[in-house]
Amino acid sequence: MVWFRAGILFVLAGFCLVAWAQETFRKFTTTTGQAFTGRVLSYEGRTFYFQGKDGKLYPVPYDRLSTPDKSYLIKLVQEKKLPKGKPQTAKPPFQNGKKDDTSSQTGSDNAEKLKPPPPPKPQFRPGSFFSYIPVPLGQDPAEALAHSSTDSTPQEVGETSADAGGMPGPDEPIDFEKHLMPMIEESCLDCHGAPYVKNGRTIPPKAGLRLDSHEWIIKGNLDGAIVSPGSLDESTLYQVITLDPDDPEIMPPKGEPWDDEQISVLERWILEGAKPRPDAPSLATKSKPVESKTEPDSSVSRLDVIGKKVRPASRPQLEAAMKSGALVSPLSEKHSLVRVEFSSAAYQTTDSDLSLFSNLKNNISHLDLSKTKISDQALGTVQGYRNLVWLSLRNTQIGDRGLESLAKMEELTYINLVGTKVTDKGLESLSLIKSLEEVYLWNSKVSEKGVENLRNTLPEVKIIF
Repeated sequence: MVWFRAGILFVLAGFCLVAWAQETFRKFTTTTGQAFTGRVLSYEGRTFYFQGKDGKLYPVPYDRLSTPDKSYLIKLVQEKKLPKGKPQTAKPPFQNGKKDDTSSQTGSDNAEKLKPPPPPKPQFRPGSFFSYIPVPLGQDPAEALAHSSTDSTPQEVGETSADAGGMPGPDEPIDFEKHLMPMIEESCLDCHGAPYVKNGRTIPPKAGLRLDSHEWIIKGNLDGAIVSPGSLDESTLYQVITLDPDDPEIMPPKGEPWDDEQISVLERWILEGAKPRPDAPSLATKSKPVESKTEPDSSVSRLDVIGKKVRPASRPQLEAAMKSGALVSPLSEKHSLVRVEFSSAAYQTTDSDLSLFSNLKNNISHLDLSKTKISDQALGTVQGYRNLVWLSLRNTQIGDRGLESLAKMEELTYINLVGTKVTDKGLESLSLIKSLEEVYLWNSKVSEKGVENLRNTLPEVKIIF
């Protein structure tokens, strides 16, 4: 009797363990907002198979599901809780008051026993249009042709394989060339491709940033690295792509923003180590930020010369300046020049705030007014900063009239006008500043013709457009 009871308990325990291995019924939502109730049984490629409460089998493409449901399914696959393979049949979870025995099979049994035999593959006449094997961007043609020798069947629309590019499966590691590079080619290379020659002049990529290869993406540009392997917070590329659609700095600036699935590919690639290939070692421990060179080396000696002529700023002068909400920091221990920036209070900074720097104006060599609310009138005050070497007006309302005030600046070597209202007329004022070494004009109102004229006037100046 004791052995009999022990046997019953053993069977019940085994039944419970198997039951727990199955996913329960839950509510899922499609991208169009349509809801349905079911439980996921298995997956094959990018298709998941659900069992409805009516016992029928429903194949649902991964792309048709909402973002939360995609995350849920990816987690199941990564935790190996779902078998691979298409179930042949699906029966209601309860029949005649009894639980269906087939629904209690383990995931590995389903994968082997329920997977249907592969359908016969049609053979096409050599040279036929239907036997043509398309080669996705970023894929080696030799690899595609080698694959075609064993499989002459054209791939169905929406189907994805290891050699076909497109979006990766939920359990598939990100391959930079197959999964990410095609999206970058479509959205980014019009502005961030390799330099090219036009009308006898070499046109560089915007912001000096190339995105046409893994090597260039990891290298970044003169402002530094744009990808930090393993860290989304420190990856500028990820940050600008995930900005709000109405943010002026969102990338790409034209066309449709990246959707959730595209962003997910970039996110997974960075978190997996930003590797050139899935089998390559992670770059997370090897990558080093590219040293910033926005302030040219030649300006160091210039600053030393200027700094020797400037008196140290007093504590009352510094305290008065910081009442504006600005961060005032010494530039070097060698001299008394300072850097002023409004990063934490940019959206509250107006023209009147610059009046608080009247007693410090000779000490300011670097001034960052990015994203502030200043107008052209504010640059009338800035022109009094006679030792100003570095000026950023990025994403402000500054226009041509404001630049007229800067035409007589004698020490200015760097100016950033990205995202401003400056037009070709404003470039005429810049052409009068003979000390300039770097000018950033991307996403402003200037034209290629205006930039060409400025390059002719200031041939030694690096102009990023």
